[in-house]
Amino acid sequence: MQGVLIASFGTSHRDSREKTYGAMLQEARERWPHLPVREAVTSGIIRGKLAREGMAALDVPSALGQMAAEGVTQVMVLPTFVIDGREYGRLLEDCRKTAAPFEGLTLAPPLLNSPAGLEAAAKVVLDRQ
Repeated sequence: MQGVLIASFGTSHRDSREKTYGAMLQEARERWPHLPVREAVTSGIIRGKLAREGMAALDVPSALGQMAAEGVTQVMVLPTFVIDGREYGRLLEDCRKTAAPFEGLTLAPPLLNSPAGLEAAAKVVLDRQ
């Protein structure tokens, strides 16, 4: 069974979360209604803030472990990161460490990590002017 994990740094601001990460999760669930779509928050500080507000947020290894327990064998990890920086590096390492139970685990690159991503981002900006 295939599954999708959306990994983000996260935010502790409820209104921002609904407009950004929440909207991405909703769109992914609508686009792939036949697949389990899960979320992971890479920032320990954000996960702690959310926990104090009564909102559970999983880190990447926990989210992948949950997916494996649900019978997911192929995972596409979709990061919300714009650039290939420290957080993406940590995500990559977490994926490497927890890939064993899966037949396949694919990590998509950050948005601005390819010419196509740069062109798409530039088009959005230019179309808004």
